[in-house]
Amino acid sequence: MKKYLSVVLCLCSVSTFAVSASQEQKDLLSTQNSYQSALTDLEKAKKNHKDAQSAVSDAKKDLDDAKNNLNQATTKLEQRQRDLVKAQQKLQNAEMTMANAKNNLNSAWNRANP
Repeated sequence: MKKYLSVVLCLCSVSTFAVSASQEQKDLLSTQNSYQSALTDLEKAKKNHKDAQSAVSDAKKDLDDAKNNLNQATTKLEQRQRDLVKAQQKLQNAEMTMANAKNNLNSAWNRANP
């Protein structure tokens, strides 16, 4: 009987151990799944970060291009303004020449027709 009781106790102990081990295995599997999920989330975050860095780099390049275009446009505008000032000076000179020619014609007319 003692042997039987010993075997029963041993079987109960083994059964309890098996249930405990099974629960530990489930807990470990759950933890592993949690870690895997966290790793997946981390990988997604890394990809999103890399994409964001790439977008920032592209935006910086676009900004540099825009600055260069603005500088070129500013240079062209300054040249056009200088050209306009020269053209205005030429127009003033032409107007003065026309006024002098008109005065000369009037003087010549007045001398020719006293």
